[in-house]
Amino acid sequence: MRGAAEGEPSQKNPKLTDREKRNPQDAAGEPSQKNPELTDREERNPLGATLSAFRELGTQTAALHLALASDPSDPAFAPEPITPADLTGWADAVRKQIESARGLLGADHAVPQVPDVALGLAGLAGRHKIRHHGDFHLGQTLRRPDGRFMIIDFEGEPARPLEERRRKHAALRDVAGMLRSIDYAAASALRAVRDAAEGEPSRRIRECATRSADGWATAWAREAGAAFVGAYRETAGAASFLPTSPEAFDRAVAVFVLEKAAYEVVYEANNRPDWVEIPARGLARAAAALEAMRPTVTASSPRTR
Repeated sequence: MRGAAEGEPSQKNPKLTDREKRNPQDAAGEPSQKNPELTDREERNPLGATLSAFRELGTQTAALHLALASDPSDPAFAPEPITPADLTGWADAVRKQIESARGLLGADHAVPQVPDVALGLAGLAGRHKIRHHGDFHLGQTLRRPDGRFMIIDFEGEPARPLEERRRKHAALRDVAGMLRSIDYAAASALRAVRDAAEGEPSRRIRECATRSADGWATAWAREAGAAFVGAYRETAGAASFLPTSPEAFDRAVAVFVLEKAAYEVVYEANNRPDWVEIPARGLARAAAALEAMRPTVTASSPRTR
């Protein structure tokens, strides 16, 4: 497993039991309260059922992080303050990952100018880093018939050294990993639709099918991501491994989404070149999203030389 940050449960969350402190999966496996009215509606609306599943996954992901941050007596898991040196190292690692992706993509995929990632991580200063999953995506979850999730495979990203995977880091890297996985799921479905449409003799039908699928995939990924993040933030509350403002939360997640997309580019280029288009587009969107979050300097704001 790799690092993340400490969390203090919000008032809605009961204190973790001794069993949960010993076994984070016990905490992560607890289902959130079900809404019977929502369940009835979901039976008629498959999209609603999907979003409900992502809310549950967001709840359990936050519970997992709270459990991993709950035992200060174990040096291997005790939360630690995020230092300026941590932020510098993380920003440098993100830049290095982006440059690796840029080198592999070449002229066929123009990687946009990436905003200052250090600024995006600034909201984590003074918060806590903890052990976290480290390679969190949909393939690392198992959904049971009762709607609960089991989170598996805590060995971290296989391409990274073991020592790096065990380091404490920002818990939001897991959130970013799941958001990239949601995007992958939508893009993979869209790819399948496009492949199937190639066999359609009518050009008009082919174009109509792909346009419709593209709009649906984009909307689904947006809503699924929002459901996951919303439930995560509600459950984690004022946990000390999270930034203190919603804006800082969003900027930090955007940086880690950027890092994850760049990592995926390198992986796909080396293992499945035909799939590199998916993370390449994700990398471009992540750079644009981070740029849009850049704080603006107003006339009354102090300037630094």
